[in-house]
Amino acid sequence: MKLIYLKQFSLNQSYMKLIYLKQSNMNQSNMNQYNMNQYNMNQSCMKLIYLKQFSLNQSYMKLIYLKQSNMNQSNMNQYNMNQSNMNQSYMNQSNMNQSYMNPFSLNQSNMNQSNMNQYNMNQSNMNQSYMNPFSLNQSNMNQSNMNQYNMNQSNMNQSYMNPFSLNQSNMNQSNMNQYNMNQSYMNQSHMNQSYMKLIYLKQISLNQSYMKLIYLKQFSLNQSYMNQSYMNQSCMKLIYLKQFSLNQSYMNPFSLNQSNMNQSNMNQSNMNQYNMNQSYMNQSYMKLIYLKLIYLKQLSLNQSNTNQSYMKLIYLKQLSLNQSNTNQSYMKLIYLKQSNMNQSNMNQSNMNQSYMKLIYLKQFSLNQSYMKLMYLKQSNMNQSNMNQYNMNQSYMNQSYMKLIYLKLIYLKQFSLNQSYMNQSNMNQYNMNQSCMKLIYLKQFSLNQSYMKLIYLKQSNMNQSNMNQFNMNQSYMKLIYLKQFSLNYLNQSNINQSNTNQSYMNQSNMNQSNMNQYNMNQSYMNQSYMNQSYMKLIYLKQISLNQSYMKLIYLKQFSLNQSYMNQSYMNQSCMKLIYLKQFILNQSYMNQSYMKLIYLKQFSLNQSYMNQSYMNQSYMNQSS
Repeated sequence: MKLIYLKQFSLNQSYMKLIYLKQSNMNQSNMNQYNMNQYNMNQSCMKLIYLKQFSLNQSYMKLIYLKQSNMNQSNMNQYNMNQSNMNQSYMNQSNMNQSYMNPFSLNQSNMNQSNMNQYNMNQSNMNQSYMNPFSLNQSNMNQSNMNQYNMNQSNMNQSYMNPFSLNQSNMNQSNMNQYNMNQSYMNQSHMNQSYMKLIYLKQISLNQSYMKLIYLKQFSLNQSYMNQSYMNQSCMKLIYLKQFSLNQSYMNPFSLNQSNMNQSNMNQSNMNQYNMNQSYMNQSYMKLIYLKLIYLKQLSLNQSNTNQSYMKLIYLKQLSLNQSNTNQSYMKLIYLKQSNMNQSNMNQSNMNQSYMKLIYLKQFSLNQSYMKLMYLKQSNMNQSNMNQYNMNQSYMNQSYMKLIYLKLIYLKQFSLNQSYMNQSNMNQYNMNQSCMKLIYLKQFSLNQSYMKLIYLKQSNMNQSNMNQFNMNQSYMKLIYLKQFSLNYLNQSNINQSNTNQSYMNQSNMNQSNMNQYNMNQSYMNQSYMNQSYMKLIYLKQISLNQSYMKLIYLKQFSLNQSYMNQSYMNQSCMKLIYLKQFILNQSYMNQSYMKLIYLKQFSLNQSYMNQSYMNQSYMNQSS
């Protein structure tokens, strides 16, 4: 029995050593094979992701190029059509340019929402080892796998004592699942990291392109604005020259009639007529001053005659109009715009102030010279001079009334246009706020080749702006000639009755109203055309975003499909390794079991032989 026990013990020890040596060699070879397979698989995965990403970039760039070539062609046609209205719309565009300087503050949250959702979802699972997913994660994963492998190895050693255990298949299946899970997580992490780097690099390049586009557009807008300010200066010079010529003719109403001064002395009837006409002239002049005083009181708040109070009134009317039509944030914007306005509004404000001062000074000098002229001419006036004087006086009163009337129309038209511009600015501001996201998404898809095309097209557009400027100059000259001919006709028809004169004034008023109506009508058409243009950009942007999302979906689907095929290939490879290992272990266990049965049978036969020999010896001895 001791012999059987010792043999059994030595047999178990040798068997355990043999199992240990075989398992150590097998584990080492399996680990080497596992590392090699994993390294090759990672290299293959990296090559596959790189090739897929390269093909994705190529196909995406081709699609963007084809889409943008079509979009640029239509946009350039639309852009050339709308370029003629770009000078007038710069006042509305200036509010939008302030928010253009930092387009990534408020609108950043709306950029690529699908990508941002995926980024936020992946960001929660991302750690610092993403920058090199094969350094720390590999060691940690191998360490955890080794620990689990050792833990499962001890269980496997226990199951070796019972070769018919079923836990080995479950253990290998769990290892397979864990390995596939880690492998898929590593591949997914690397794929997400590569995708995030790609998005980051694309966004940097697109932001640079976008800033270049903003700079070039702002440069072209400033150039067109300079042309517009030059045109406004020319228009103001034209108005000043027209008023100067009118004042010259008004200042010297007796220049053409000096030849008739030395006629006969006036008689008593002429004196009576003179007194009657003098009283009528004084009454008319007093009525004129009274109407002017009422008009100035209606315009100013403090009932003064200064231009400063008038400017305060314009400011307060504009402020109340803004308060009734806008919210508090838009009021702050209007306040900043009024205090620190761009060059166009400042020039317009200074121009209006200078124009008001000019009218005031000319009117003051006109009244002084008129009073001196009246004083000098009344002393030595004869009958013919009195008739001429009365005729000229009626013309002078009519001219002065025309001047006040034109000033009133100008101020009403200015206030009406100012209120209409504020209302259109509010609508334009809201429309620009709603369209900033679309414009930003459109700018997001622009590349450097499109920037070069914009630059070349802008050079041609500047030439067209100069042609438009020349056309506007010709149009202003035509208006000046028409007004000159109108003044000439009015001077030739001085001797007509007051009824005809009132009819002429009414026709002039209707003509000015028609001009104001046409100006407002053209502005409404321009705003409608801008709205149509924004809708066109919005629809094209939607189609571009939809095609881009379809492309991303198809490429992501192909990447997932290739990844599933790769995972299936790895699973098949692991199943083959597992089956080979299982067959090897099974054959080894059968061999060991057969050896054990053989040794046990040999020991039993040996003991039986010895026992038989001893019995035989004992029998021989007893016999």
